[in-house]
Amino acid sequence: MPQTIDRASNEMTGFDIDYRLLRADGSVKYLHVLASALEPSSSDLEFVGTVTDVTERKLAEEACVEVKRI
Repeated sequence: MPQTIDRASNEMTGFDIDYRLLRADGSVKYLHVLASALEPSSSDLEFVGTVTDVTERKLAEEACVEVKRI
């Protein structure tokens, strides 16, 4: 994800990405991040967006892929 943010910062664009997060307890969360770059009013670039937990959707997709393999 750092490369995605760097590219969006350099190009002053937004991004739309799914991100896999490994938590300290070993569990996995999947996040969907959607952000847009704001017109800079200073030298700092800002993003506005949303972060959505899509773990259940990703696990369901993985389960469907496993069923298709069988």
